[in-house]
Amino acid sequence: MKKIKLFLLLVFSSTWLFSQEKFPKYSDVQVPPKEAQFWEKLPNSFVKCELCPWRCTIAPKQRGLCRTRENINGKLYALTYARPCTINVDPIEKKPFFHVLPGKNAFSIAVAGCNVGCKFCQNWQISKIAPDESIINKQNIP
Repeated sequence: MKKIKLFLLLVFSSTWLFSQEKFPKYSDVQVPPKEAQFWEKLPNSFVKCELCPWRCTIAPKQRGLCRTRENINGKLYALTYARPCTINVDPIEKKPFFHVLPGKNAFSIAVAGCNVGCKFCQNWQISKIAPDESIINKQNIP
């Protein structure tokens, strides 16, 4: 009987400790813009993104082809920093290194946006959206 009471005490106290009131919802967390890497400053507040082979020249208040990097006041910012749109634990067999640890799980994380237009993309739901269009950013997830 003492074990059951102790168990119930632990369950209810942990529920109280980890209630929604204590932690903000994911969609309510405001992450400040993160200055991107691999870019070059150009005249007239333009920037040139050097992350992928497209080498987008981006005007102020505009985004590159991938829609994940924005020119804000002559600096390039990564809009996907600390903003995953997919978080999942998958079986290792779905990964290209399945032979390393067969039967184990792998942590998968993805951000919105892509600069390639593959016809049969299995991730088209997230690859062709902007980070601010991501469902996870619109939902009230605790």
